[in-house]
Amino acid sequence: MSIRPAPISTVANSTYEQILERIVTCTIPPGTVLTEAGVATMLHTGRTPTREALARLVRERLVTAVPRYGYVVTEINPTELDELIEVRILLEPTAIAASARILGPKVLDLVSESRGAPKSDGANLASQKVHSHNSVHAALIAGCPNEYLHHVVADIHKHLYRVFNYALTLDGFNDHLFADHDSLLAAVVARDADAAKAISIAQIEKSHTALREALLAQPRATAQLSTGYSQFSVSTGTKGLQNR
Repeated sequence: MSIRPAPISTVANSTYEQILERIVTCTIPPGTVLTEAGVATMLHTGRTPTREALARLVRERLVTAVPRYGYVVTEINPTELDELIEVRILLEPTAIAASARILGPKVLDLVSESRGAPKSDGANLASQKVHSHNSVHAALIAGCPNEYLHHVVADIHKHLYRVFNYALTLDGFNDHLFADHDSLLAAVVARDADAAKAISIAQIEKSHTALREALLAQPRATAQLSTGYSQFSVSTGTKGLQNR
């Protein structure tokens, strides 16, 4: 039985994918104001598919609808991180263990395919590390036979991909966390489910600590919904959500 999102038009799905890519890579950073008209203009699409795409992003908690103003890309803070990690540490190690029993050495082919060729166009090396990190974890759960579990963990990865990209913009965050997959991959190749699960838990805890410390070290954001936003808006190229 396949787990699929509610039916959505091809144009709306394409619009969703384009906005999603910009949000999870932080090309559109947290706190940015979006409007239907502005996004439609930016992506050269219609208002209806844009509205459908934004509604889907609201359901996924990547943007927040603000009555009479538009939408705001959800902020990233320690509380959201803790909630994501709480679910991740419960589910991902189990998914990887289940995947290890099935994939074995095949995981290396999946990792190679998902990583793709390194970019040589001057793209930021740290961003490439995040992409590679996300690709490895996608491959690690690819063999999970429980489709419900796979679906939930993949959704968590989408949110964490955004968190990691955001962390790269913070002072004091060390991107060395994205390099250590050898021991986990070795356990999966050996079909050692118990070792894969234990290593996964340890790595999740390590990354959680580093991410949380980086987030807590940042000055508290001054723009809050209760007092009004003053963020750069992709809709007009001017300041948006001015609550007066």
